[in-house]
Amino acid sequence: MQMVHRISFDANEDIHQRFKAAGIDITLGSNLLQAKESDAGWPLYAQIIKELGAFDFVTTTYTATEIKNSSLLTLNSKSHKGYPQPENDFEYKKITFDTSDYCKKCGGGLLDQIAPFHLKGEPK
Repeated sequence: MQMVHRISFDANEDIHQRFKAAGIDITLGSNLLQAKESDAGWPLYAQIIKELGAFDFVTTTYTATEIKNSSLLTLNSKSHKGYPQPENDFEYKKITFDTSDYCKKCGGGLLDQIAPFHLKGEPK
């Protein structure tokens, strides 16, 4: 099992130099870094990420043997193509969810799904 982090952050000169010292050449400004926890530099990356409060999206990858021996299955999207329909003014929320407790200001309250999602098309 491998933990893989996709980290999004903005780097100033100090952050740029710290990553450079760790062996990663990033750019000033917006960055997207992908790192495995097994990478030699991971402890330093993790410390910098924590200090920055960077967005850290973590996924898990498995070997073929681990998948074969597993009693559970998870499916993850490889892309984010398509979006719920109908697309006008997020109408899908009214069709797909019980909106009796929905808060338009914060987006909370869509807890009970009452109908399936519909996508405009399939990814190519």
